[in-house]
Amino acid sequence: MKSKFHFKKNKIWAQLTDGSIVNLNVFSKSTKLKLNVDIKSHCLWKENNTFIVNKDYKEIFLKKFNFFKKVISQ
Repeated sequence: MKSKFHFKKNKIWAQLTDGSIVNLNVFSKSTKLKLNVDIKSHCLWKENNTFIVNKDYKEIFLKKFNFFKKVISQ
């Protein structure tokens, strides 16, 4: 599943491929961070038109994404 995420201040907004949108308060070092994700392959963080692969961000994202999946499936 591909999803688009947008961080603004301390909120993350996620729009999933089925059109649903979820949000969650998070702590982010960057106030303007966009993320395109294919959870079956890899995760790329895009900041200032530069793709960054960051282990810590990836682990945090996967935890949040698993939370989103649980919320959506209920």
